[in-house]
Amino acid sequence: MNATGWMSAVVSIKRRSSPILEAAVAGQGWSSARSLPLTYNRDESKEYEALTVYIQINNDAERTSARRKIEDILAGIPSATLEAFTEVENENWELAWQQYFHPINIGRRLRVRPPWESALTTEDGVDLIIRPGMGFGTGNHATTQLLLGLLVAFPPTNARVLDYGCGSGILAIAAAKLGAKSTALVDIDQDALDEAAHNVNLNNSSDHVETITDVLDENLGHFDLILANITAPILTTSLPVLRDKLLSAGQIWVSGILEPQLSRFLHSARQHQLDPWLLTSADEWVAIILDAN
Repeated sequence: MNATGWMSAVVSIKRRSSPILEAAVAGQGWSSARSLPLTYNRDESKEYEALTVYIQINNDAERTSARRKIEDILAGIPSATLEAFTEVENENWELAWQQYFHPINIGRRLRVRPPWESALTTEDGVDLIIRPGMGFGTGNHATTQLLLGLLVAFPPTNARVLDYGCGSGILAIAAAKLGAKSTALVDIDQDALDEAAHNVNLNNSSDHVETITDVLDENLGHFDLILANITAPILTTSLPVLRDKLLSAGQIWVSGILEPQLSRFLHSARQHQLDPWLLTSADEWVAIILDAN
């Protein structure tokens, strides 16, 4: 294979188990797509769906390692089967995504779309352009849609916002377009930061969105609103840092928590002086607005 490319792992999985796999995929920093044509559907009841995982690979050793990782993950999900593991060339990446990545409307005001699709035409519509890439957060995943829905319902007007674990930058850009005074984004994955920077430029938002590399920087200051769309274990361990960066009357909006993880996460949040104000859910995922107390 070429020195650098993409691997596509197609998994047949029961629909009710897809959130478990998606959480594991997000934890690896990989991208995934649901609702592909069900080429590998195992019965006529549509109980199964295909989920494709995209992984960037630099050499044969990484290819072998990635396959081993995906097999280890699937070993813990009885209904999941690896149906194919094949190479996708970089130059075919966007074409592969175009088969299923279409505009997503969040309410009547916000549209998330790839560059090749048309903008929202309503008078007060907000157009958010995201190039499908390595950074998690194309708008397809329920966890992303939950936080986008909250941003539409409660626009962060004049707020200073931090997107923690920004992935594609979708939440930071949405916050900026919905009225935030300033927005910062941070991620431990340089590929995600590069992808986010590209999307910021696509949306002409560079004057309102800045990239930071160290959330612990004392000169960074504090935020009115922190957005975090990451897995529950990482959210839990990040709570002390996030709480420390929050203004006294600020909020943290989190997503990426599966319903069975909710009780334990809320217990941890309360230990860090964060009280749940609002919970919303979709497809077994929960998003929470946490108030500082």
